[in-house]
Amino acid sequence: MHRAFSPKGEVGAWLRSKRVFIKLNDVVYVHGGFSPAIAAAGCAALATRARLELLAATLDATTEVDLLRREDGPLWYRGLADGAATDADLTAVLTALGARAIVVAHTPMDDNRIQSKFGGRVVSIDTGMLGGTFYKDGVPSALEFKDGGATAIYIGRREPIPTGK
Repeated sequence: MHRAFSPKGEVGAWLRSKRVFIKLNDVVYVHGGFSPAIAAAGCAALATRARLELLAATLDATTEVDLLRREDGPLWYRGLADGAATDADLTAVLTALGARAIVVAHTPMDDNRIQSKFGGRVVSIDTGMLGGTFYKDGVPSALEFKDGGATAIYIGRREPIPTGK
């Protein structure tokens, strides 16, 4: 596993070729989320810092990596999905990132459904789709943005999702 996740390993090289988060149009897509303290740096600075840390990161943590391992950083922050963040926190995050909405994962929803939160300004997409031991009753799902709206896609059905305008 150590070799696979190393910078020259198959998985490690693939991961390092990807972005930690992305902003498309005015929506940010990220694994965990951003706390107001982290988001204050802005999209460009955070993207640069995340890229540098990702390229330097090793499985044995011998290099200094701060942003990517922080509980309030983009890979691990759960506050936007679990209810810990306030409306003011979200407003600060979206303003700092220059976005109208943020799509987060990393925190499976209790009902295994894609959920719109904060008036549609946060969409939490973790439906426990892996199933099995960790996420009993998890369901495969996807989120589609099209024609100004959002749709949750499940096997055999599609459901509109409210999003912030």
